[in-house]
Amino acid sequence: MLEPTGQSLLSTNTSFPPTAPGNASISNLPNWTIPLHKLTTLTALLSGNIPQQRSRSAEKRYVNLMVCVMSVDTPVLRSRKEEKAKGKNPTLWVGSWNVTSPPSHNEGEVASCSVKLWEGLAREWGDERVRRGDVVYLENVEFKPTSAKEQAQLVLSPTTGRTPQITILYRTLPRYKSARSDYVYGRNRARAEGDVQLEDASLRPNLELGRSDAGIRRVKEYARWLAEWVEGEPPP
Repeated sequence: MLEPTGQSLLSTNTSFPPTAPGNASISNLPNWTIPLHKLTTLTALLSGNIPQQRSRSAEKRYVNLMVCVMSVDTPVLRSRKEEKAKGKNPTLWVGSWNVTSPPSHNEGEVASCSVKLWEGLAREWGDERVRRGDVVYLENVEFKPTSAKEQAQLVLSPTTGRTPQITILYRTLPRYKSARSDYVYGRNRARAEGDVQLEDASLRPNLELGRSDAGIRRVKEYARWLAEWVEGEPPP
């Protein structure tokens, strides 16, 4: 999963933050690490400006990257076309996100693409777990470039030969405990409506506590950029 490196030193290997309450300065430390030397930017990936790295067996290309989630579709159950043609009716779960990322200093455009999740990953990481406004780290995900049939996309499947990992780094659209609605978003909404839900509070670590860490600074840049796009709540 996420591993410690000389570039990002905070370490706890987990893909979903704990929700145990406690002293905010301790319990709300970032519980992930970002191996910057392994990261690919979405812009470079879609433009083809990175070396080809493929698996020897299946000639598939796997990447690690940080993305900003703009939309999440509810997973749906679909029939397998090839099996349906044989008179059978097996089904599989499919989920999808739309993701983007801010351009770096030498990449002038904002890049975006779809993410496809299959079977168990679609059910586990559907719209109830990853949400619009999340900054997410994806590891060991398959990249499929644009073809005659479909646009470029990232694929997370338990059968691709490598185990994909998903880590929510920061949530810019937290939900609040509110008598009116638990799903009201907005940067300028009065805090008097209620506290941030415990799960979402755990997904908003105190990035200032690790400001000397290069990986945490990168996450903060992404979170602030995304919050502007979705009118969310950026890290302080």
